[in-house]
Amino acid sequence: MPPGVTGLCSAKQKIPGVLSSLQILPGEDMPAEITLDGFDALGEIGLDRRLNMPIQEQEQKFNSLLRLAEQYDKPVVIHCVRAYPEINRALKRFDGMVLMHRFQGSLEELKFQLKAENRFISLSPVEVKQRSWIMDFFRNNPEFFNRIALESDDEIIDYEKFYAGVAEKLNISIETLCSIMHRNFTEFITNGRRVDIPTQ
Repeated sequence: MPPGVTGLCSAKQKIPGVLSSLQILPGEDMPAEITLDGFDALGEIGLDRRLNMPIQEQEQKFNSLLRLAEQYDKPVVIHCVRAYPEINRALKRFDGMVLMHRFQGSLEELKFQLKAENRFISLSPVEVKQRSWIMDFFRNNPEFFNRIALESDDEIIDYEKFYAGVAEKLNISIETLCSIMHRNFTEFITNGRRVDIPTQ
């Protein structure tokens, strides 16, 4: 991770010394008892139309997980595959911070997400490379820099090279990008309270 940037790890168990998010993917069985004690966020959670599971059944689980996040006052990381209308409908009732993991939507969907003040658009090296129009949009609309998040999606990557490439595409310095990422991540992980957190 570049200097001055903090990361979040999605896992089934809290990882000591690491900011952790409890992952319960669509299609996975719901644990009989779920606690978010010790976790910093909930997710990935969401909807996935690739799965052999009715979307209505997925929605029931997703809505119950959103209620759990609200109960514990935690932000959520959203997994969405071809289900933006249903995701958006559910998130209308959620007031916490939302990170859209590996954003796969259209330009219109991106603009829709950015209308909600509690949404962050997370991009992995794949999106940055293959969906260059997203970077073009943010470069041309710097007022939304405060809504960008960067992720590895569990891949082993060269973070410094990744950040350097993103900074170049946004026409800013790596130092500025790192500062933006830390600020955005702090707002997300503190669920909008903007309490400063140490870098890792």
